[in-house]
Amino acid sequence: LKNLLVEGLYIESSKGQNTTTSGFIGAQENSLIQNVHIRNSTLFGGRYMGMLVGVSTRGIVEQCSVTDSVVTDAGVDAALYAGGMFGQTSHTHVKECYTRDLSMRITQTNVVNGVGGLIGYAASNTTESCYTHGYIEASGNYVGGITGWITTGDGTTMRKCWSYVDILQRSGDYAAGTSAFGDAINFTIALGNVAGSGPHTDRVVARIFSTNFGSKVYAYKGQIVGAMTEDEKGNAKGLLSGEELGRADTWQD
Repeated sequence: LKNLLVEGLYIESSKGQNTTTSGFIGAQENSLIQNVHIRNSTLFGGRYMGMLVGVSTRGIVEQCSVTDSVVTDAGVDAALYAGGMFGQTSHTHVKECYTRDLSMRITQTNVVNGVGGLIGYAASNTTESCYTHGYIEASGNYVGGITGWITTGDGTTMRKCWSYVDILQRSGDYAAGTSAFGDAINFTIALGNVAGSGPHTDRVVARIFSTNFGSKVYAYKGQIVGAMTEDEKGNAKGLLSGEELGRADTWQD
């Protein structure tokens, strides 16, 4: 699927247990999605939900966007994975994609296992040169500005990404500006404020899976995160001022 603009889309899924995927594309496998843009649209769904794709398996998604849109859960009686663009990705390469002026309100589902501004749950996935912007309000676990949950696995990476998403977690635990759970992250910056409801709230990543965590995982110095003080880094490798954010040497290998 290439070169498509979708505007004014409205998707409403059933609240029944049979709902499995929700999105412009419910599920895709072994496909290329390139230069597809969704704007001024609404998704009201459950289970695996993303405005572009509910579940992506072994795919390539490049130069796509979701802007000025709303993602809301319908309260389906099943575990939920919700993202601004993808509900779940597995063995998928996501590059040069973004969400902007996105509003996510995930408050009606009992079991929430991943909410992210781009991807709810990423498994053996590469995410590169992407950004997210907007607001997330969620009642549940694992809420992140870019991804809710990144699992360990072959080729799992997140590089050259940034997030300016304000997060309000009303219940649950694990909330962070980049990813609630994360691994193999580097060259990233979290700018948005994070108000987590549980003890695991962080500027960048609330829980790191392994030692495979980069040296250039940054947060904005003016970011407000739970009870953390202005100079407290948490899991961020550094806190950057506005001037430092714009310097080329900050991001060089």
